[in-house]
Amino acid sequence: ATTHTWTLTEAWEQVSAGGHHTCGIRTDGSLYCWGSNEPLPVLVGDPGTRWRQVGAGGEHTCAVRDDHTLWCWGHADRTGVGAGAEGPTQLVVPGDAPIASVHAGWDFSCALTVQGDSVCWGNNDNGQLHIGQRDDLPPIDSRPTASLRWESPITSLAVGHYHGCQVAQGILRCWGLGAEGQLGVVEGLAPCAQNRACSPEGLAVEPPEGLSWTDVNAGKAHTCALDEQGGRLCWGNPAHGALGDGVADGAHHPAHAAIQPPRRADVEPRRWQALDAYDFRGCGLDEQGGLWCW
Repeated sequence: ATTHTWTLTEAWEQVSAGGHHTCGIRTDGSLYCWGSNEPLPVLVGDPGTRWRQVGAGGEHTCAVRDDHTLWCWGHADRTGVGAGAEGPTQLVVPGDAPIASVHAGWDFSCALTVQGDSVCWGNNDNGQLHIGQRDDLPPIDSRPTASLRWESPITSLAVGHYHGCQVAQGILRCWGLGAEGQLGVVEGLAPCAQNRACSPEGLAVEPPEGLSWTDVNAGKAHTCALDEQGGRLCWGNPAHGALGDGVADGAHHPAHAAIQPPRRADVEPRRWQALDAYDFRGCGLDEQGGLWCW
Protein backbone atom coordinates (compact mmCIF):
# COMPACT_ATOMS: atom_id res chain seq x y z
CA ALA A 1 0.00 0.00 0.00
CA THR A 2 1.18 3.50 -0.81
CA THR A 3 0.58 6.22 1.78
CA HIS A 4 1.14 9.92 1.50
CA THR A 5 1.48 12.83 3.89
CA TRP A 6 -1.00 15.49 2.87
CA THR A 7 -0.63 19.25 2.98
CA LEU A 8 -3.35 21.88 2.92
CA THR A 9 -2.25 23.00 -0.55
CA GLU A 10 -3.15 19.74 -2.31
CA ALA A 11 -6.42 19.88 -4.22
CA TRP A 12 -9.23 17.37 -4.47
CA GLU A 13 -11.93 17.05 -7.14
CA GLN A 14 -14.42 14.72 -5.44
CA VAL A 15 -14.93 12.98 -2.11
CA SER A 16 -17.35 10.27 -0.96
CA ALA A 17 -18.00 9.18 2.64
CA GLY A 18 -19.14 5.61 3.37
CA GLY A 19 -20.17 3.72 6.47
CA HIS A 20 -16.67 3.33 7.91
CA HIS A 21 -14.38 4.90 5.35
CA THR A 22 -13.89 7.82 2.96
CA CYS A 23 -12.45 8.04 -0.56
CA GLY A 24 -11.37 11.02 -2.61
CA ILE A 25 -10.08 11.81 -6.08
CA ARG A 26 -7.32 14.39 -6.50
CA THR A 27 -7.07 16.82 -9.39
CA ASP A 28 -4.48 14.55 -11.05
CA GLY A 29 -7.05 11.71 -11.18
CA SER A 30 -5.47 9.59 -8.44
CA LEU A 31 -7.81 7.89 -5.96
CA TYR A 32 -7.14 7.52 -2.22
CA CYS A 33 -9.19 5.88 0.53
CA TRP A 34 -8.89 5.84 4.33
CA GLY A 35 -10.96 4.74 7.32
CA SER A 36 -11.63 1.70 9.48
CA ASN A 37 -8.71 -0.46 8.34
CA GLU A 38 -6.29 2.30 7.32
CA PRO A 39 -6.20 5.70 9.09
CA LEU A 40 -4.03 7.37 6.43
CA PRO A 41 -4.98 7.86 2.77
CA VAL A 42 -3.91 4.86 0.65
CA LEU A 43 -3.51 4.98 -3.12
CA VAL A 44 -6.07 2.79 -4.91
CA GLY A 45 -4.84 0.97 -8.01
CA ASP A 46 -1.56 1.43 -9.80
CA PRO A 47 0.25 4.78 -9.86
CA GLY A 48 -0.83 6.76 -12.89
CA THR A 49 -4.34 5.27 -12.99
CA ARG A 50 -6.86 8.07 -13.50
CA TRP A 51 -10.30 7.96 -11.90
CA ARG A 52 -13.29 10.19 -12.68
CA GLN A 53 -15.76 9.40 -9.86
CA VAL A 54 -16.03 7.31 -6.67
CA GLY A 55 -18.87 6.09 -4.43
CA ALA A 56 -18.20 4.76 -0.91
CA GLY A 57 -20.80 2.40 0.57
CA GLY A 58 -21.39 0.50 3.79
CA GLU A 59 -18.46 -1.92 3.55
CA HIS A 60 -17.51 -1.57 -0.09
CA THR A 61 -16.43 1.01 -2.67
CA CYS A 62 -17.00 1.39 -6.41
CA ALA A 63 -15.40 3.85 -8.78
CA VAL A 64 -15.33 4.83 -12.45
CA ARG A 65 -12.07 5.17 -14.34
CA ASP A 66 -11.34 7.77 -17.01
CA ASP A 67 -12.21 5.19 -19.69
CA HIS A 68 -15.75 4.85 -18.18
CA THR A 69 -15.12 1.32 -16.86
CA LEU A 70 -16.60 0.25 -13.51
CA TRP A 71 -14.46 -1.11 -10.66
CA CYS A 72 -15.40 -2.29 -7.14
CA TRP A 73 -13.73 -3.69 -4.02
CA GLY A 74 -14.63 -4.59 -0.42
CA HIS A 75 -17.38 -6.85 0.97
CA ALA A 76 -17.69 -9.63 -1.64
CA ASP A 77 -21.50 -10.05 -1.79
CA ARG A 78 -22.01 -6.30 -2.17
CA THR A 79 -19.36 -5.42 -4.72
CA GLY A 80 -20.33 -7.82 -7.51
CA VAL A 81 -16.73 -9.02 -7.91
CA GLY A 82 -17.24 -12.38 -6.18
CA ALA A 83 -15.41 -14.02 -3.29
CA GLY A 84 -11.62 -14.10 -3.30
CA ALA A 85 -11.09 -10.88 -5.22
CA GLU A 86 -8.42 -8.58 -3.85
CA GLY A 87 -8.38 -4.89 -4.61
CA PRO A 88 -10.25 -3.09 -7.39
CA THR A 89 -11.86 -5.55 -9.84
CA GLN A 90 -13.61 -4.56 -13.05
CA LEU A 91 -17.32 -5.34 -13.29
CA VAL A 92 -18.95 -6.38 -16.54
CA VAL A 93 -21.88 -4.12 -17.37
CA PRO A 94 -24.72 -5.33 -19.66
CA GLY A 95 -23.89 -4.42 -23.23
CA ASP A 96 -20.46 -3.17 -22.08
CA ALA A 97 -22.14 0.20 -21.57
CA PRO A 98 -19.75 3.02 -20.57
CA ILE A 99 -20.38 4.25 -17.03
CA ALA A 100 -20.84 7.91 -16.12
CA SER A 101 -21.15 7.58 -12.32
CA VAL A 102 -21.60 5.02 -9.55
CA HIS A 103 -23.51 5.33 -6.27
CA ALA A 104 -22.98 2.95 -3.33
CA GLY A 105 -25.61 2.17 -0.69
CA TRP A 106 -25.17 0.13 2.45
CA ASP A 107 -25.39 -3.30 0.82
CA PHE A 108 -25.95 -2.55 -2.87
CA SER A 109 -24.86 -0.16 -5.62
CA CYS A 110 -26.28 1.43 -8.76
CA ALA A 111 -24.47 2.99 -11.70
CA LEU A 112 -25.59 5.45 -14.35
CA THR A 113 -24.49 4.76 -17.91
CA VAL A 114 -23.37 7.45 -20.32
CA GLN A 115 -26.59 6.81 -22.27
CA GLY A 116 -28.71 7.59 -19.18
CA ASP A 117 -29.76 4.08 -18.12
CA SER A 118 -29.11 2.48 -14.72
CA VAL A 119 -27.75 -0.87 -13.56
CA CYS A 120 -27.74 -2.16 -9.96
CA TRP A 121 -26.19 -5.06 -8.03
CA GLY A 122 -25.81 -6.37 -4.46
CA ASN A 123 -28.47 -7.21 -1.87
CA ASN A 124 -32.12 -7.11 -2.97
CA ASP A 125 -34.13 -8.10 0.12
CA ASN A 126 -35.98 -4.77 0.03
CA GLY A 127 -36.20 -4.44 -3.74
CA GLN A 128 -33.30 -1.97 -3.78
CA LEU A 129 -31.96 -3.26 -7.13
CA HIS A 130 -35.02 -1.81 -8.91
CA ILE A 131 -35.65 -4.88 -11.05
CA GLY A 132 -39.35 -5.27 -10.16
CA GLN A 133 -38.89 -8.03 -7.60
CA ARG A 134 -37.08 -8.77 -4.34
CA ASP A 135 -35.01 -11.71 -3.14
CA ASP A 136 -35.17 -13.32 0.30
CA LEU A 137 -31.69 -14.86 0.16
CA PRO A 138 -28.48 -12.81 0.35
CA PRO A 139 -26.69 -12.55 -3.02
CA ILE A 140 -23.82 -14.95 -3.62
CA ASP A 141 -22.49 -13.40 -6.80
CA SER A 142 -24.65 -10.42 -7.76
CA ARG A 143 -23.64 -8.79 -11.05
CA PRO A 144 -24.78 -5.46 -12.52
CA THR A 145 -28.31 -5.92 -13.88
CA ALA A 146 -30.37 -3.49 -15.92
CA SER A 147 -32.94 -1.68 -13.78
CA LEU A 148 -36.57 -1.18 -14.74
CA ARG A 149 -36.80 1.40 -17.48
CA TRP A 150 -39.30 4.18 -16.98
CA GLU A 151 -38.61 7.66 -18.31
CA SER A 152 -35.21 8.23 -19.92
CA PRO A 153 -32.56 9.41 -20.00
CA ILE A 154 -31.86 9.48 -16.27
CA THR A 155 -30.22 12.77 -15.30
CA SER A 156 -29.89 12.26 -11.53
CA LEU A 157 -29.41 8.99 -9.61
CA ALA A 158 -29.03 8.50 -5.85
CA VAL A 159 -29.01 5.61 -3.39
CA GLY A 160 -29.53 5.58 0.38
CA HIS A 161 -28.87 2.72 2.76
CA TYR A 162 -31.62 0.51 1.33
CA HIS A 163 -33.45 2.64 -1.26
CA GLY A 164 -32.77 4.49 -4.47
CA CYS A 165 -34.21 7.37 -6.51
CA GLN A 166 -33.83 8.77 -10.01
CA VAL A 167 -34.87 11.84 -11.97
CA ALA A 168 -35.67 11.52 -15.69
CA GLN A 169 -37.53 14.08 -17.81
CA GLY A 170 -38.38 15.97 -14.62
CA ILE A 171 -40.08 12.92 -13.04
CA LEU A 172 -38.79 11.53 -9.72
CA ARG A 173 -39.17 7.85 -8.86
CA CYS A 174 -37.98 6.05 -5.72
CA TRP A 175 -37.78 2.33 -4.92
CA GLY A 176 -36.58 -0.07 -2.24
CA LEU A 177 -37.22 0.19 1.49
CA GLY A 178 -39.94 2.72 2.36
CA ALA A 179 -40.81 1.88 5.96
CA GLU A 180 -39.65 5.28 7.22
CA GLY A 181 -41.19 7.40 4.49
CA GLN A 182 -37.98 7.67 2.45
CA LEU A 183 -39.81 6.86 -0.81
CA GLY A 184 -42.01 9.93 -0.42
CA VAL A 185 -45.25 7.95 -0.67
CA VAL A 186 -47.40 5.93 1.73
CA GLU A 187 -49.54 3.97 -0.74
CA GLY A 188 -48.50 1.20 -3.13
CA LEU A 189 -45.93 -0.36 -0.79
CA ALA A 190 -45.58 -4.12 -0.23
CA PRO A 191 -44.19 -6.17 2.69
CA CYS A 192 -40.52 -6.99 2.25
CA ALA A 193 -37.62 -8.11 4.48
CA GLN A 194 -38.59 -8.35 8.18
CA ASN A 195 -42.13 -7.38 7.12
CA ARG A 196 -41.07 -3.81 6.38
CA ALA A 197 -42.75 -1.82 3.61
CA CYS A 198 -40.96 -1.49 0.26
CA SER A 199 -41.46 -1.03 -3.47
CA PRO A 200 -39.28 -3.08 -5.88
CA GLU A 201 -40.93 -1.41 -8.88
CA GLY A 202 -40.53 2.22 -7.86
CA LEU A 203 -43.15 4.90 -7.30
CA ALA A 204 -43.41 8.45 -8.62
CA VAL A 205 -43.07 11.31 -6.13
CA GLU A 206 -45.32 14.27 -6.85
CA PRO A 207 -43.46 17.59 -7.28
CA PRO A 208 -44.76 20.99 -6.18
CA GLU A 209 -47.67 22.03 -8.37
CA GLY A 210 -46.62 23.10 -11.83
CA LEU A 211 -42.93 22.24 -11.31
CA SER A 212 -40.62 19.37 -12.19
CA TRP A 213 -37.71 17.72 -10.39
CA THR A 214 -34.05 18.37 -11.30
CA ASP A 215 -31.90 16.55 -8.72
CA VAL A 216 -32.19 14.00 -5.91
CA ASN A 217 -30.04 12.72 -3.03
CA ALA A 218 -30.67 9.97 -0.50
CA GLY A 219 -29.57 9.35 3.09
CA LYS A 220 -30.10 6.40 5.42
CA ALA A 221 -33.86 6.82 5.83
CA HIS A 222 -34.60 10.15 4.16
CA THR A 223 -34.49 11.76 0.74
CA CYS A 224 -34.03 15.34 -0.48
CA ALA A 225 -34.67 16.70 -3.95
CA LEU A 226 -34.57 19.97 -5.87
CA ASP A 227 -37.33 21.38 -8.04
CA GLU A 228 -36.68 23.51 -11.13
CA GLN A 229 -36.91 26.74 -9.09
CA GLY A 230 -34.15 25.63 -6.71
CA GLY A 231 -36.57 24.70 -3.94
CA ARG A 232 -35.44 21.98 -1.55
CA LEU A 233 -37.91 19.34 -0.41
CA CYS A 234 -37.09 16.52 2.02
CA TRP A 235 -39.02 13.56 3.39
CA GLY A 236 -38.50 10.45 5.52
CA ASN A 237 -37.22 10.07 9.06
CA PRO A 238 -36.15 13.43 10.60
CA ALA A 239 -34.04 11.83 13.36
CA HIS A 240 -30.91 13.85 14.18
CA GLY A 241 -32.20 16.74 12.06
CA ALA A 242 -31.79 14.79 8.82
CA LEU A 243 -34.44 16.81 6.97
CA GLY A 244 -32.82 20.14 7.76
CA ASP A 245 -36.10 21.62 9.00
CA GLY A 246 -35.22 21.94 12.68
CA VAL A 247 -37.09 18.73 13.61
CA ALA A 248 -35.16 15.88 15.24
CA ASP A 249 -37.81 13.89 17.07
CA GLY A 250 -37.39 10.59 15.24
CA ALA A 251 -40.97 10.63 14.00
CA HIS A 252 -41.67 9.50 10.44
CA HIS A 253 -42.65 12.01 7.78
CA PRO A 254 -44.06 9.72 5.06
CA ALA A 255 -45.13 12.49 2.70
CA HIS A 256 -42.82 15.17 1.34
CA ALA A 257 -43.27 18.77 2.38
CA ALA A 258 -41.42 21.95 1.48
CA ILE A 259 -38.99 22.90 4.23
CA GLN A 260 -36.88 25.90 5.07
CA PRO A 261 -33.09 25.90 4.82
CA PRO A 262 -31.08 24.89 7.92
CA ARG A 263 -32.27 26.99 10.84
CA ARG A 264 -30.44 30.28 11.29
CA ALA A 265 -32.30 33.28 12.66
CA ASP A 266 -30.66 35.78 10.29
CA VAL A 267 -31.15 33.82 7.06
CA GLU A 268 -34.14 34.00 4.71
CA PRO A 269 -35.35 31.05 2.60
CA ARG A 270 -33.12 30.63 -0.43
CA ARG A 271 -32.56 28.75 -3.67
CA TRP A 272 -30.30 25.70 -3.82
CA GLN A 273 -28.05 24.48 -6.61
CA ALA A 274 -26.76 21.15 -5.21
CA LEU A 275 -27.45 18.69 -2.39
CA ASP A 276 -25.72 15.71 -0.82
CA ALA A 277 -26.79 13.31 1.91
CA TYR A 278 -25.55 10.29 3.85
CA ASP A 279 -26.82 8.48 6.93
CA PHE A 280 -28.75 11.14 8.96
CA ARG A 281 -26.78 14.08 7.54
CA GLY A 282 -27.11 16.44 4.62
CA CYS A 283 -25.32 19.38 2.99
CA GLY A 284 -26.25 21.83 0.27
CA LEU A 285 -24.87 24.67 -1.83
CA ASP A 286 -27.08 27.73 -2.19
CA GLU A 287 -27.15 29.90 -5.30
CA GLN A 288 -24.52 32.23 -3.81
CA GLY A 289 -22.13 29.30 -3.30
CA GLY A 290 -22.68 29.15 0.47
CA LEU A 291 -22.29 25.72 2.05
CA TRP A 292 -24.87 24.58 4.63
CA CYS A 293 -24.97 21.30 6.55
CA TRP A 294 -27.48 19.75 8.96
